[in-house]
Amino acid sequence: MILMSDAAQNLVVMSESAPESPQPPAPPPAPSSLAARLVNVYATPGDVFEEVARSPRDNGNWVLPLILTAIMSVVFCFVVFSQENVMRNFHQTQEQAIRDQVKAGKVPADKADDIVEAARKWMSPTIMAAFGSVGSLIATVGGVFFVALILMLLGRYALNAEVEFMKMAEVSGLAAMIALVGTVAKMFVVMATGRMELGVSPAALVEDFDPGNHTHALLGILDLSMIWYVAVLSAGLARVCGKPWWRAAAWLYAIWLVFAAGMAAVAYLGARAH
Repeated sequence: MILMSDAAQNLVVMSESAPESPQPPAPPPAPSSLAARLVNVYATPGDVFEEVARSPRDNGNWVLPLILTAIMSVVFCFVVFSQENVMRNFHQTQEQAIRDQVKAGKVPADKADDIVEAARKWMSPTIMAAFGSVGSLIATVGGVFFVALILMLLGRYALNAEVEFMKMAEVSGLAAMIALVGTVAKMFVVMATGRMELGVSPAALVEDFDPGNHTHALLGILDLSMIWYVAVLSAGLARVCGKPWWRAAAWLYAIWLVFAAGMAAVAYLGARAH
C-alpha cells in the first residue's frame, strides 16, 4: 500500500510539473472582400494595405479601380466639354493664340478669321469630349502602371525592400480610388469656373485666375485631392515594404512637389509668353 501510495504521489508530482501544451496560433483574420477594400481605402488605408502586403497577389485590386477611374475620366470629359463656359474660355484662349501668331507675322492677317472659324468647327464639344476621353483612358491606364513602377523603384532602392511590380500595381490601383474622388471634385470645380486648369486647390477661390501670376500658380499646386492621394500611396508603400509611413511619404511628396512645380512653371511661362 505504501509503495502504491508513493507511486501515486510521484505520478501526481510529474503531472503537476509537466509543461502545458502550447496553444495553437490564432488563425489569420479572414480576408476582406474587394468591395470592402475599395471602400475602406478611404477611411483605413493602413489596414487595407496591411492585408494587401500579407495576402497573395490579387489582380482585382488594380483591375476594378482601373475600370472605375477610366469610366469616370470619360464622364468627366463629356460633362466638362458640354459646359458653355468651358468651351467659351477654350475658344477665347485659342483665338488669342491665333492673334499672337498674326502679330508675330507667322499667320497672314487675312487668313486669321478663316483659321478661327475652322478651329471652332473642328473643336466642337463632341469632338473635344471624344479626343479628351481617348487621352484620359490612355493616361489612366498608363498612370496606374507608371505609379506602380515608381513605387517599386522606391521600395527597392530607397527603402531597401524586396517588392514585386504587380504588388505595387495593387497599391497603385487601390490608391486610384482617391484619384477617382478627386476627378469628381475637379469636374464640379471646372463646371463652376469654366477653367480646365483648376482643381481642388485654393486657386479655385481666386476670382480671376491667371496662370501667369506666380502667386496663382503656387496656389494651384496645393491640390487637396493630390495631397490625400500621395498620403494613401505612402501608406501602401510603407505597409508593403514594412517601413514607417513617414519614410515613404518623404520620398513620394518630394517627387510630387517637383512634378507639380514643373507643371506650374510650364503653365506660368506659357502664359507669360502671351
